[in-house]
Amino acid sequence: MSPNHVITSERPIRGEATTDSFEDLLVVAHSFSGAVRALQILPGAKVVLAGAGPRGVARAMRAVARHHTKCVWLVDTGQSTCAAGLVARVLNRGVVVDTGDAAFALARSVGGRSARGLLAVGIGERLMLYLADHIVVRGHQHIRYLPHRRATVIPDLPPPGIGPVDARHVKAEWKLEEQFVVGLVGSLAFAPRRGVSYGWDLVESLPQCRNDVVALIVGDGDGRAWLEQRARDLGVHDRCRFVGRVADLRIAEFVSAMDVAISTQSTDIVGQVRTTGKLPLYLSCGTPVIASHSGEAIRILGPVGWTLPYEGVVDRSYPGRLARAIEQARQERSQHTLRRATALRLAEAAFDRTGFRERAQQVLVAVQAHRASKWPSPVSRFTSGAPGGARQ
Repeated sequence: MSPNHVITSERPIRGEATTDSFEDLLVVAHSFSGAVRALQILPGAKVVLAGAGPRGVARAMRAVARHHTKCVWLVDTGQSTCAAGLVARVLNRGVVVDTGDAAFALARSVGGRSARGLLAVGIGERLMLYLADHIVVRGHQHIRYLPHRRATVIPDLPPPGIGPVDARHVKAEWKLEEQFVVGLVGSLAFAPRRGVSYGWDLVESLPQCRNDVVALIVGDGDGRAWLEQRARDLGVHDRCRFVGRVADLRIAEFVSAMDVAISTQSTDIVGQVRTTGKLPLYLSCGTPVIASHSGEAIRILGPVGWTLPYEGVVDRSYPGRLARAIEQARQERSQHTLRRATALRLAEAAFDRTGFRERAQQVLVAVQAHRASKWPSPVSRFTSGAPGGARQ
């Protein structure tokens, strides 16, 4: 099923059933992106996009109560998924928590929440992890922050059907034909505590790059005005293309128009545990990536030399290093075809849908085994000590 068919509803939707189908599984997703993730790695599962707020909480609780499945898979930390986990526990169901962030650390780092709001995030995150029989994370380094917990890594996947496409129309539309295009895709969110918006490092690197280097910035958010003003202050606004939000069907065109994409994560716990969904997107479109040496980028891009040192939360010296890396890529245009082939090879190796679905099956088997060991059936209790009894 196309992710465009995901709607906020109590009535579950199903992805396309396959030979490794999850038809007996209920998924409650807090967000649209979480529902899309579930459709990709859990084909055939019943997926409920609960949404946020009191209605989302009620929707999630009713879904768990009405659908009699042995296990509930909760995607992302939020009020609705936390409520679903509580109901699942009351009804003696297995619980899998699928999370891609250290939610409390992220909320505190970004800022903009009251003390009460931060406390609520922290309590909700701790409660969800406590309720979980098994935790699924998206970055390998996240495991380090979950000591003594049953956890499995299933990274983010690129959007369904994504791949390299002809970008000549986009280049003509945005006057990029003779330019070296460095870009990014994402929500341009302003972080009050950090004092920057997503994309700040790309804009601040431009004054140190040659004039034929332009920034293609795809996305929107409350940080866009700040980012545009920063570009004006630095005298590079004419070299920035602020595209805004783009329809899902056209994302591949814009990513394919980029000569290089950037992916920047901090080196604190927030950045270390994340595997941004943009990295699979860029690589699957055959776009080379310059990333900070943090999180999943270390494992995926480090071996081919596509990462740069980054220190702390906001590294003010990073734009200079980024500018030098961009200039090197610009000078090596003759290797552009080889770099695109490398990006596609990395995507194929790192984002294997079949392998991720097999891991998901193993997670569910582990949950059932764990629950059986904690609450064995009366028959298993009676036979476990007898010769020829059932193994647990």
